[in-house]
Amino acid sequence: MTACNQAQDPAEAAKIARTLKSTEVLADGKIAFRVYAPKADEVTFSGDLAERIPAQMTRNADGVWEVVMEGVEPG
Repeated sequence: MTACNQAQDPAEAAKIARTLKSTEVLADGKIAFRVYAPKADEVTFSGDLAERIPAQMTRNADGVWEVVMEGVEPG
């Protein structure tokens, strides 16, 4: 078992879920999409947003998965 798959303190997990910015426009105009899924082994982001979709998301130590996209038009 890796550290990413170990049980997380419920209070810490709740804090992460409450404060997560699931969609964020970055300073360079790219868009970050995030989801909290600490027990997932893989997360894929798909949709009509860009030609390279579906995109593999990467997980950080807190169990937050993220993908950064460019060329996403408002709307």
